[in-house]
Formats: sequence, C-alpha cells, structure tokens
Amino acid sequence: VMATEPTQVPPFSVAHPPLTRGLLWAMAIAAGVVVANLYYNQPLLADMARTFSVSAEEIGWVAMLTQAGYAAGMLFFVPLGDATERRRLTVIMCVLAALALIGVAAAPSFLAVAVASFAVGLASIVPQLLVPFAAVLSRPEERGRAVGAVMSGLLIGILLARTLAGYVGEQIGWRGMFWIASGMMLVLAVLL
Repeated sequence: VMATEPTQVPPFSVAHPPLTRGLLWAMAIAAGVVVANLYYNQPLLADMARTFSVSAEEIGWVAMLTQAGYAAGMLFFVPLGDATERRRLTVIMCVLAALALIGVAAAPSFLAVAVASFAVGLASIVPQLLVPFAAVLSRPEERGRAVGAVMSGLLIGILLARTLAGYVGEQIGWRGMFWIASGMMLVLAVLL
C-alpha cells in the first residue's frame, strides 16, 4: 500500500461545484453582457457630443477613458481573482459596473460622463475573472471547451454591443442604453 501525502489547499481556496452546462452558459452570457459595457458608447458618441455641446475630438475622450479604465481594472482588479474568492469578486464588480453605468446615464456634464466612463471600464473586468474560473471549475479534459465557450461569449458581446447600442440609441436616446445596461448588470449580479 502506497502512502500518499494529503493535498495542500491554499487558504483562500473554496470548494466549488462542478462546471455544469447551465453554469457554463451563464458564464459565457455574463462575459458577453459585461464586456459589451466597454463598447456601448462608441456608436452613441455623436449624440453624446450634441448633448454636452462638445466637439468630436473632445467626445473621443469618453471612448478612450472607457478603454483606459478597462486597462486599469485589468492591472489592479483582475489579479485579485487569484487571491480572493472569484464568485464574490465577480458579483462585486457587476454591482460596481451597474453603479458606473448609472453614473454615465445620469451624467449632468461632459466631465461627469468622462469620469463615469472610466469607472465603467474599471469595473467591466468580469470576463477576465470568468475565463480562468471556467478553467478551474472544469475537468482537465473539458478545460479547452469551457474556456472556448466563455471566450465565445466575450467575443459575441463585443460584436453585438455596437449594434444594440445604435438601435437603442435611435429609439430612446443614448442615456436609455446606459440605463438598460445598468439594469442588466444588476440582474447579472443577482444571478451570479
């Protein structure tokens, strides 16, 4: 009889249920819905510029600050996924994204919308937490499929965000898109 050493589990590790098909779908959809936050403003910039009476060059800062916030979130928040419980961090980031999106929707000035857009990017790092989470939850032989499914959700979210934002912007205005997006983030926080 061979003696085996007990497996050491890091102190921050939490037992997780196995990755089911439903959970994988939820993670893929969540990745797509959250990453879309980074792209909603792009087809709406002209309307936003008219609202705040700023030039095309000035309103371009909104899109740039959203992406800069995302880069900062990747630098400062994504590494926390290795040191804290990912599910809780994911929910917190969804709530923060909802608050930031509300900030954009209710922004009274160009400066406010620019700052809120940076916060949207900062909080929209959930897909970067879900991809490794899917890998951790899946069995080794299914790891590639799980990561591919979440990445597919992320890419579909990027592709559909501009189309959805353009359509919603035409129907109810640019602020409406951000109110809807904030509601989606709150629903995701509850579901996740």
